[in-house]
Order: sequence, then C-alpha cells, then structure tokens
Amino acid sequence: MVTLAVSNLAWMGHDEKEYLPVLLESGVTGIEIAPGLAFGDNPTRVPGHVSRKYARDLQELGLTIVGLQAIFFQCPDIHLISTGAEQRKFVDHCKAVVDLCAEVGGKSMVIGAPANRKLRGETLGAAVAIAAGNLRLIGDYAAQRGTYFTIEALPASACCEFICNLADATDLVRLVDSPGVRGHLDTGAACFESEEATVLPEDLGHVHVNDFLMQCPTDNASQRRWANRVLESYQGVVSIEMRAAPHENERQLRQAIQVTKQLYCL
Repeated sequence: MVTLAVSNLAWMGHDEKEYLPVLLESGVTGIEIAPGLAFGDNPTRVPGHVSRKYARDLQELGLTIVGLQAIFFQCPDIHLISTGAEQRKFVDHCKAVVDLCAEVGGKSMVIGAPANRKLRGETLGAAVAIAAGNLRLIGDYAAQRGTYFTIEALPASACCEFICNLADATDLVRLVDSPGVRGHLDTGAACFESEEATVLPEDLGHVHVNDFLMQCPTDNASQRRWANRVLESYQGVVSIEMRAAPHENERQLRQAIQVTKQLYCL
C-alpha cells in the first residue's frame, strides 16, 4: 500500500493551520514541503531547532513530513549542469537541502525546476556527463544522511531542456548509480506527454499526482493506467502536487484527495 501526502503548495498564500485539519479529516498522514513556504527566505539557513520544532508540531497532530520539493526556488544561480565554482555552489546548496530534509525527518528531495537544469551551451552528451557527476556527489551525501534525491522528467513544453521524458530520467539514474539518486514519476507530465504506462522509472522513490501544470488531479483513463502501474510494484509515498486555487481552494483540495484515494485504492 502507498502512503498519501499533500504538498504545501496546495495552500500557498493561505494560512497553513486552516488546511491541516482538512488533511487529517481526509485520512492524509503525510506532508511534502516546499522549504520556502515553510521557513521563508533562505530556508537552508533556518536553525535546526526551528525546523525540528516545525516537524515535531506536525507529528503531534498526526502528520509526517515525507520530503522536500521546490528546492531551487528563488535560486537562479544554482545549476545542475555546472563545473568549477558553479559546481561547488550547486553541491553546497544541495547538501544544505539534505541537512534540512534530514532535520525534519523527510526522505525524498525532488529535482525538478527546468530553469535550474538548462543545457547552458553544453552538448547533450556533455550535459549528461556533468549532471551525472554532480548528482553522484550529492547523492552519496544524501544516502549518508538517510535521504535521497529523485529525478523528475519534465516535458519540453514546460521549457525544460534536459531530462524531458521518463526514459532519459531512468538512463541518468542508472548512470549516476548512487543510492541517494532515485527515479520520480509525475503523473501530470507523463499523461500530458502520452508516455506509455509500461515501465516505472528506475528505482522509483517518489510519485507526484496532478494534472499537467499542477492542476487538481482528475480521474481519467491515463491517470488510472499510471495508478495501476504504480500499485503493482511501488509502496512509497504518493503526493498530491497542485497549485492553490484562486477560489474555493479548500473544496478543490478535498476533491483532489478524494480522487487520489480512489485512484490509489486508499
């Protein structure tokens, strides 16, 4: 059985305390956090006692932080495909993210963010080699702290230049060959790109459920195919990743939870 979580992006711009009861009433036990929403600017510099208290307060309610996403938010100078001083900046930032994830008891950290993984003039072959080397560095560190990064495939239509489909993501995970770098499935992106629900990403570590562009997930044939495939061999976290709605956001969140529970037999 999978574990259901909801990303705090679902109530961005709203008071979090108003939405936690919705999760509990709906049987949700996990929260995925965008660190900037939970801890403000420079979240990787938040003192450990502050991040631990945040996680502890959630645990007392019956909610567990499962991992982090949006880890490059407002970090335009952090680049996956980087060398020299820029590589050190990327590695240092990611290690700080790992430390934060470990402090709050999370496991997964999603590498999405098309703007932070542009080719930047490199050939595709060179970009793969550079990215693999950088991911191996941060992946090994993550594994030491009991956490891992997941590689999210995002389509070119989302302005992504690198790792635009599940096959490329799987190849990269294999090349990195680190216990701290695992596969990722975003059902919205996979459905939008009409990816065949035949093989799950290599060493699947996290699943995002949404309709493309982070809309509320719907019960349709494509989502059902991916849900069935996930349920065959995966027992990790399935996290609803959706943007807050401008109107009736609580109703939308409840609907998203209901649909996801139906899709994943929860």
